[in-house]
Amino acid sequence: MKLVFEDLTERQVKKRETVSFFVEVSSVYLIEISARAKGEKQLGGSDDEDLKVEIDRQSFPILSGQSRYFDSPAAFSGGKLHGLSKSVFFFIPLTDGLHEIVLTADVSATLERIQVYQIDVREEPFFSSITAEDGDRRPWLTFVFLGVHSKAFSLSVNLQKRFLDSDDVKVVVDGSTKRNYRSILRKFWYFVASAKGGEQSANFDTNFVSGLHYVELWADRMPTLNKIIFWGLSSAHIEPKDATEIIKDKIRFKARKYVFDEEMMLRLAKKESQFNPKAVSPAEAKGIFQLTPITLEQIRNLEYQINDVFDVDQNIEGAMIYFRWLRGLYHDGPELLEKTLIAWNWGQKYISRTEPLNWLEIPDSVKAFVKEVLGK
Repeated sequence: MKLVFEDLTERQVKKRETVSFFVEVSSVYLIEISARAKGEKQLGGSDDEDLKVEIDRQSFPILSGQSRYFDSPAAFSGGKLHGLSKSVFFFIPLTDGLHEIVLTADVSATLERIQVYQIDVREEPFFSSITAEDGDRRPWLTFVFLGVHSKAFSLSVNLQKRFLDSDDVKVVVDGSTKRNYRSILRKFWYFVASAKGGEQSANFDTNFVSGLHYVELWADRMPTLNKIIFWGLSSAHIEPKDATEIIKDKIRFKARKYVFDEEMMLRLAKKESQFNPKAVSPAEAKGIFQLTPITLEQIRNLEYQINDVFDVDQNIEGAMIYFRWLRGLYHDGPELLEKTLIAWNWGQKYISRTEPLNWLEIPDSVKAFVKEVLGK
């Protein structure tokens, strides 16, 4: 598996948070989200913490068809977790370009990490050496399949046998709990340490063909996942986006990074080059954002080196850095964006950093440029 994005900043999600990431190749991806949520008693009698996940506007309900997203295996329910950590792994096909993970909290929840991997389904991805935090009978690991087929999985766990309370693991596939016939008292816990401690393993058929599917592992006490391997993974052909749409997605992604208006930066790129990465003007301005030799020198002074001005990523990054620097020259006045765009198009030497704009002195072509980029 190839790591393509990670967010390891642990933080509280209070209401709604969007995490954006970019992938270069249309493929099957694995998205791991780990979080914890507290129960009502831990919060002094208030409502449980809950956290639901959406990926590219795709929600993950319970399989009965009801829209109870906070109760979904793909969600994080404080009433079940009681403050303990849970990880959800999403197998999902993604086109090349920009993608969004939207986290919506009821009360709040603690996000621990997000990691995105590109996977090769021919390699049978596996997960290993994961130990549950100590706690009673709660969701631990969930594997979500959306548009990805799977024939079976092999599961190996390690359980510790104790005098009073041993480790157990429950296996749930699409809402159906796999029963064991070794322990009458714990028949809904497939792996039971009180019957046999140490390593236990089993194979499970899934035959996921299409749609949404879940594989859940529940933990009692502190079992360890030795290894889980998913066999026979496949997905339908994923059609890549065309080159212009990829460029637009890259501009949106960088605009979010620098907290710029996405649509404004798209209009700026369209006005400059019609999204043509090889565009060259009579004044030797080059690339998507038509960076001039003077602009490139300023970008170097801002400690970003563009080695190939026609490279899409370098041109966009450099343009964002330069735009941020220009905007900083004019502080936060009422004409901040207007001054920034005039300086971009006409030259900063014509614009006062402190005085209001005198529109009578500004050429009509520059006025039209500003109006178009601002979408007015």
